[in-house]
Amino acid sequence: MCRMRGSEAEGFTAALVHEKVRAIGCCVARDCFMRPERRRPIACEWRSAASQLSAVVGDSVAAAGGAAALRASGVRPSLRIIDRCNLTVLLEPGQEDLAQFLANNDVDIIASLPSYEADQTDKQRGRKVFERSILGLRALNELGYGKGGPCGKFGRRLDLVFNPPGPFLPPKQACLEKQYREQLCQKLGVEFNQLITIANMPIKRFFDFLRKKDTLEGYMDLLVRNFNPSTVKHVMCINHVSVSWDGKLYDCDFNQQLEMHIGPGKGLDVFSIETLSDARLRQAPIKTAAHCFGCTAAQGSS
Repeated sequence: MCRMRGSEAEGFTAALVHEKVRAIGCCVARDCFMRPERRRPIACEWRSAASQLSAVVGDSVAAAGGAAALRASGVRPSLRIIDRCNLTVLLEPGQEDLAQFLANNDVDIIASLPSYEADQTDKQRGRKVFERSILGLRALNELGYGKGGPCGKFGRRLDLVFNPPGPFLPPKQACLEKQYREQLCQKLGVEFNQLITIANMPIKRFFDFLRKKDTLEGYMDLLVRNFNPSTVKHVMCINHVSVSWDGKLYDCDFNQQLEMHIGPGKGLDVFSIETLSDARLRQAPIKTAAHCFGCTAAQGSS
């Protein structure tokens, strides 16, 4: 698969940036594709990569754990910044001012909430995670997040993410979003803009879980049987790049976890390209593997 379409190249609209320092919380259902890493001394490398990123990114940056560092590292103010936020971190000691900081900088938030039911969320993520997540959502609502429904403007958008608690596909997004609104908005007084449903990717921890349960072959068959050609033009690797904490470039978050970098040899990074229009980046073939069926099954997951 190549980034060039006919005679016109696809333009990159976003960079997905990871400051992977530590993980808060757990996922006992192992539906998360990531393996948490130990804390490591990468502050200098991160600041350097984030600063260089300001010269090459497109219209928006999605940060996993690094929204604060992005603003502090000189990324231009006109960018749309999206923080992929763990809601419980807003209640962690020393993070009391994080929500206000994100609001002051008009950072949009995407946050995972496995279920609108406390028991299911706690079973999947850990004791009292649902209660703490609701407190985090209410704190964000008080700062103006989640207003305006699905058509809410950028800047203080609050979108939630659902992925199934096992080896099956998520329900239709519109139907599940309606249920979330009924349970969260009407019963708990929590507002959000949109619910995003994604399939579980058969890599890393979830791959190990499937293999242990002897369901890997069945799950892969499910993804392949539900391949939807219309989703291909919307997959994230077409117009996004994923940037690791040290500046290395990948086609998507999942390829980053599998260390399938963009380009030959040791791959490309933010220090080796001038902009996202760099021919070496735009013409580099998109690396694909079996896990890519997770993004193209049923309604798609990008």
